[in-house]
Amino acid sequence: MNRGIPSRLVVAGISLLLAVGVSAGDAGNGPPPRTVGPQFGVSLIAIDGPRVAYAGGAIGIHCPRIFVWNVWSRQQRAVSHLRTCNVAELAVARKRVAWIVRRAGNTEWNDKLYVSSLPTARERLLASTERYAYECSDDPRCMSGTWAHGLVGSGRLLAVGRWTTDTTGGVQRVTNGGLDVIGAHGLRRIVVGRDGIVSASADSGKVAVLRPTGTIGELITYRPERVAVYSGAGRLLKELTPAGIELTKGEQMAQIALSGTYLAVLTVEPRLELYNWRTGALIHSRAVPVGAGHLVLSGQIAAYLVTHYTVSLTLHVVQARTGRDVVLGRFKARSRSGFADVDIDALGLVYAAYRTPPNSETLVFVPMARVKTALAGRR
Repeated sequence: MNRGIPSRLVVAGISLLLAVGVSAGDAGNGPPPRTVGPQFGVSLIAIDGPRVAYAGGAIGIHCPRIFVWNVWSRQQRAVSHLRTCNVAELAVARKRVAWIVRRAGNTEWNDKLYVSSLPTARERLLASTERYAYECSDDPRCMSGTWAHGLVGSGRLLAVGRWTTDTTGGVQRVTNGGLDVIGAHGLRRIVVGRDGIVSASADSGKVAVLRPTGTIGELITYRPERVAVYSGAGRLLKELTPAGIELTKGEQMAQIALSGTYLAVLTVEPRLELYNWRTGALIHSRAVPVGAGHLVLSGQIAAYLVTHYTVSLTLHVVQARTGRDVVLGRFKARSRSGFADVDIDALGLVYAAYRTPPNSETLVFVPMARVKTALAGRR
């Protein structure tokens, strides 16, 4: 389940308390718990079925490749030949992996969008963008130029938002753009115009778009207006305006996650809401701890991270219909460890943690049966 507007943090100073073991009860419910130790610090992960794509930062002066880990077969394979730093977004859809490399200078940003497929595992550049910072009446650093953001994937579908902004007269305007799907022959536009941006989550051949209003900031933050759900062919299926979605706090904005007929919304208040997006009905709403982010969803089960002053955090799983919230992992500063990312799929939950000593990264897969057991309060 890949989401397109993550808030990526690599947090120093955390202790992993979650012990993952194999039990007989897991055997009939998918792959057992797995761990794997990459040779670099993982900053982004994305899961679709048994495949976990992951990317990381530099190892000294070297950049790592993009890898896929199959939690069934335990095999790992590089899907890029380029050594790549500055990976800002990552998505996986069956045997295809896409990523965006984003670089920034004092006044200039550029993106490069790549895709690769197993088993050939050779990346292909699909698009490049470039934009520059200007001063606008409502933002001292608004951006003018081309953008690529909101990379999402699930099943057969990979999609991304692309658009152009102009700052003539000191006001930022979206002049063209929309929602593109990534196909065998490249990019194909399925939604034309501002209504098609910015893609935020994909599932079951559908894409949820978190539409912006006003200026889109240099860190691609904005004031959300409403949510639109599109089919993979670009047909508008539903528009809705979840409560609190328009609120912002600094660079923080609402996050959304799509799964089946459910749409989870994490507002900056902060509250976690679950909707039936087809009817627009609110199923459940509950307060969550301050610092919640990295929202992901599979069915009615959501997961999120809570950051505590950048020195510790907790990994939560929630039965979104009932609001039952369980801490699956707790991380403390005194052990000098770190945490990277989390994602969830019908098969299970995967997260990445970094610990010192022994100065090693660990990717952990927790089967969905184990997650449901934790939510049921059983051990």
